[in-house]
Amino acid sequence: MEYEFAQSKTKDRFRTLQTIPYPEQVTRSAATAGVAPAPPQPIRLIRLPVVRKRLADVGRSTIYDWMNPNSPRYDPSFPIPIKLSFTGGAIAWIEQEIDEWLSSRVRVRSGGNV
Repeated sequence: MEYEFAQSKTKDRFRTLQTIPYPEQVTRSAATAGVAPAPPQPIRLIRLPVVRKRLADVGRSTIYDWMNPNSPRYDPSFPIPIKLSFTGGAIAWIEQEIDEWLSSRVRVRSGGNV
């Protein structure tokens, strides 16, 4: 199965969710070796309060500054949220992307030795 995100027509830093992607778990070598494929891992979406808790209660405005290219605190490596609806302003982040971003910050601090 192949799933993908479509870019927002407003060209902002948010992505419009069309379908929920599932990472492909089967590699060619595992499939040919007769190993049963692992079940696909569901994508978990987390909203702003959970993101803030994951980031040690970083302020809401700080997170939005990290996403704003016009802000002096802009961080292009910070995960881009997805829109949950076409009409409202509800957004969420993919949990795995937040975890990977946080891990990358730890690697930067420790000089890549983690």
